[in-house]
Amino acid sequence: MEMRPGESPAPAKPAETKPEVPDVPAAADAPAQPDVPDVPAAADAPAQPDVPAAADAPAQPDVPAAADAPAQPAEPAQSAEPAQPDGQPAPALARAGVRRRTLIAGGIAAGAAAVIGGASFIISRVTRPEPGDVRWSYEGISTTPAVAGDTIYGTGGGVTALDAKTGDQRWNFSNNTVDMVNGADMPSFTPAVGSGLVYVAYQSPHVIALRAETGEVAWSYAVDEDQEFAASPVLDGDTVYAVSGTGPGRAGSILHAIDAARGTSRWTLPADGLLLSPPAVAGDLIYLSRSDPDRDSVLNDPAAAWLAVNKTTGIISFSLASGRNSLDNPAAVAAKDQVYLATHDKIAAVHAGSGRVLWQAAAPGPWTSSLTWGDVNADGRLFTTDNDGALYALDAARGQLDWSYPAETPLHAAPAFAGDVLYAPAAGGELHVVVAVTGAQRTVYHAGTQDLTSTPALTTDSILVSDGHVLYAIAR
Repeated sequence: MEMRPGESPAPAKPAETKPEVPDVPAAADAPAQPDVPDVPAAADAPAQPDVPAAADAPAQPDVPAAADAPAQPAEPAQSAEPAQPDGQPAPALARAGVRRRTLIAGGIAAGAAAVIGGASFIISRVTRPEPGDVRWSYEGISTTPAVAGDTIYGTGGGVTALDAKTGDQRWNFSNNTVDMVNGADMPSFTPAVGSGLVYVAYQSPHVIALRAETGEVAWSYAVDEDQEFAASPVLDGDTVYAVSGTGPGRAGSILHAIDAARGTSRWTLPADGLLLSPPAVAGDLIYLSRSDPDRDSVLNDPAAAWLAVNKTTGIISFSLASGRNSLDNPAAVAAKDQVYLATHDKIAAVHAGSGRVLWQAAAPGPWTSSLTWGDVNADGRLFTTDNDGALYALDAARGQLDWSYPAETPLHAAPAFAGDVLYAPAAGGELHVVVAVTGAQRTVYHAGTQDLTSTPALTTDSILVSDGHVLYAIAR
């Protein structure tokens, strides 16, 4: 009779006339056999076949245990890396095509929701994913996160820092715990990160700075109670720039320059009852648009203009009349020595330092909702989306249309450019992957079933995109 490795020989049987039955005690007083667990395979290894009995050994019939025999103990749970018969660790095995999905909720049972500082979250994780697989997801980040090194910083359920590789939470700052900043409501914008701090604008009269390592408050900047911040802050050198406004229409906008280390005001620029778009820094100037939110016609607004503001003094250096009112003008985009500006029906390129207009073009779609620049060639390309679900590429040097891509579904945010492709978030959990040179569709990834509403952020191995509630990390 063969014995398994580590099995001790069976004790002598009492003299009986019936044949010996291996591994089964013959009577109630027979000594208990030692518990010999089966040696499990490595965690990801395929199941090993049972070792056959010797060729000349006849098959033994199943023999039921005696009625009064004690119940056998359950086999112990398998370990991930069991010892092999020679006492050595199991060898690494090929893992091609093997994927596992686990649900983790801060150490709580799989699939359960946890509450930390008022923000519920669920993490799902896939090991060894293929491109397009959702590596992990996190509930509680509602907009485009900021990526700094190996950490992701996002807003929605407070402010959260995640491990970029695994999605594990490092810290969470929420405003209904001891972390409270009086009067600050939910943060809803992409943070700015630099110099060991995370800068967050709230839909309230507050910008706060948190320590990147711990989430502790470094400083809080407050404005008048009738103001609320209306866009993501922009960090440039030692200054944070942010736009606040009054009420839902954000009329009476003010551009704030805040000392990044101390949280004190350097200067403010009131817009005299007008609306300002999110700021963009290009060299020594800050570019942003100005509109009159009370105008009935979007086609005739004498106050509508692009402003270039000196970033040190807060004085307007020059303005460019657009004549077109858009309450949701996309932020300007700076690339090389040019700045690209858009209203709903017009796109222009200006020299970053002088404001000299280099070209103007009619918007290729019915309403320009975003601008993205990519270094596809020497001059680069400017990518735009419209509210009908189309993506366009314009030659950045002349403004001529190079190609258009009909997504056939609404595109809810600006695409992200990386390498030779664009990642365009769309309705129904779709992320369209489009070749930047030709506009051809490479593939469509899927993350959940809700509309993807944030511009993707990129890490070395993932595309980060949110549906307004859940942040997905999709394998690149």
